[in-house]
Amino acid sequence: MDLGELYAGPWSDFVGNRDRWAAAAKAAGDPVGSRAIKALKKPTRGAWLVNLLVRHEAARLTELFELGESLARAHRDADPEELRRLSGLRGAVVNSLSGRASALGAERGYAAPDAVRQEVAETIQAAMADPDLADRVLEGALTATVRAAGFGPVDLFAPAAGLAEVIQLRPTTRSAQSAEPAAEPPVEPAVPPGPDPAEIRRLNRELGRAEARWEESRDRVERIQELAAAAAAELAQHDIELAEVRALVTELRAALEAAQGQEEALLAHGAGLAADAERLSAAAERATEEAGDFSALVDRLSAELAALDPES
Repeated sequence: MDLGELYAGPWSDFVGNRDRWAAAAKAAGDPVGSRAIKALKKPTRGAWLVNLLVRHEAARLTELFELGESLARAHRDADPEELRRLSGLRGAVVNSLSGRASALGAERGYAAPDAVRQEVAETIQAAMADPDLADRVLEGALTATVRAAGFGPVDLFAPAAGLAEVIQLRPTTRSAQSAEPAAEPPVEPAVPPGPDPAEIRRLNRELGRAEARWEESRDRVERIQELAAAAAAELAQHDIELAEVRALVTELRAALEAAQGQEEALLAHGAGLAADAERLSAAAERATEEAGDFSALVDRLSAELAALDPES
């Protein structure tokens, strides 16, 4: 099983791929291996970039770690010219490789922020001063990044540099003929202890675990922020739809009020027309009665005239 393939695979698919490997091992009759695979931790983003770098630039990383050994020798030899040359070369190569790691991540859809790129550079730099860490890095299965102690591998070896300048190599003695008592040899200044590699490794492990938890927390924050953004977008769309409905309600209320006003006006006009119709109907009845009276009068007068003048 190539752990490097798992740890340099798609970061978001790590858990699914790990669980499939564990299921395959269990199906193959290897329950112990299955449990071991299931227990593998997901790498932080920075560790994933380092694993990608190992997958694609293992030869350059190996050369860089050999450069770390050369830096250590230059410190032990107290060779300032070689130290300056190698330190400059170290900075250029570390920057180049951390940039390459960022590019590999970008090819896979991950734009590494400055903090993560710095984690990659510090891990590479720390591995230059720690052969055990360098071996771990080259396995391509880091789960967390490591911070270089002090200001990098040069400073890890710094306590060994220049000690001859502060330690008196031989005590000064007086002439054998001197009548004065022999002076005590000068007290040599205390040599500052060098870094404890075991303590450095312990701190690096604790830092790695803390950074892994921090990375997990940051992933949760990103997921929550994505959910919050989606909820905010949905709320904004809801507000737009609510505003449109309210505008329609306002428009319909205005139309209803106008229609009610027209209804009231029509009702008032209809009442007036009804009253006019009633008056006209009464007047028509009176006119009809009057017409009947005039018709009877005409008949009566015609009869009287005919009686008086038969020839008319």
